[in-house]
Amino acid sequence: MMTNRKTVNRKKVVLIGLPGCGKSTVAKVLADRLGWLWLDSDREIEMSQGMGISEIFERFGEGFFRDLEARCVADLLCEDECAVISLGGGAARHLLKGTNAGQEATGDRLIVYLSRHVEEILRTADLSDRPLLRDNPERLQELFQERHPLYMQVCNVHVCNDGNVDEVVERVYQAIEQGVFCVKVLVINGPNLNLLGSREPGIYGANSYEALVNHIGDYARDHGFCVDVVQSNCEGEIVDAIQNCRDTYDGVVINPGAYTHYSYAIYDALRATDVPAVEVHLSNISDREAFRKISVTAPACVGQISGLGFYSYSAALGYFRDKGGLNL
Repeated sequence: MMTNRKTVNRKKVVLIGLPGCGKSTVAKVLADRLGWLWLDSDREIEMSQGMGISEIFERFGEGFFRDLEARCVADLLCEDECAVISLGGGAARHLLKGTNAGQEATGDRLIVYLSRHVEEILRTADLSDRPLLRDNPERLQELFQERHPLYMQVCNVHVCNDGNVDEVVERVYQAIEQGVFCVKVLVINGPNLNLLGSREPGIYGANSYEALVNHIGDYARDHGFCVDVVQSNCEGEIVDAIQNCRDTYDGVVINPGAYTHYSYAIYDALRATDVPAVEVHLSNISDREAFRKISVTAPACVGQISGLGFYSYSAALGYFRDKGGLNL
């Protein structure tokens, strides 16, 4: 077993994620490998109150539980010993800046967002003791929609739990050893990208938009950083997405589609947001119609990559990976 303090420069590894994503299981195995304490917020609350989480909800309500949870998270983060901490599904909110726990120094802390497909959780996990899901497990999809942006905002590393605990633990361990802080990138796809596969396949290829999203996700997972992908045919929605990325993302990869050639609104949004962006195109726009050779949005970006198909996105993501010092 490898000892902790010589090779690891963080005193706390904090696992966050949806109920049933495997936080406790992964945390226990990781703590054993590191020779650290394993601490679990729900378990600590249950021991302090002498009753289960469900009973606390039933007797005192969710507000009372969240107050207990906030104090518990703050106490766990102040623990003197090196520890791997698994937090309840809703506890990540206490890691935001401005909360008692979020105001603590983060230099000795690595926050890991452990994700798992909702369908897989519903198929394999016992949610009968989860107060918010016990009577309606299908609500887990709603919780994912609510909490995923928060998890992305507070995490340093995003790791997908595919069910192989040893591989997941190894990914987290490598992040700890290398002192990795996860680069978070928002990929924005503009109009008509949703028609990939059927729209002019001779130019844009025969692969579907879903295949593009999977390509981006696979690259992000293989290289250990966080990526969200959005698509819209509406200029205003793209502007909103750019404006809203400031406090969550380290970079933007944008394919503005036809807006490339005339949207000064997108140009202004990119300029107004202090998040670096790379413009990408599937086709070689310099070898197409005259109007496509002009990009009014590229001058607001750090660079433009075109003509490589799906690999235009890989190259742009690689820029942010290298810029962020990631090597997973």
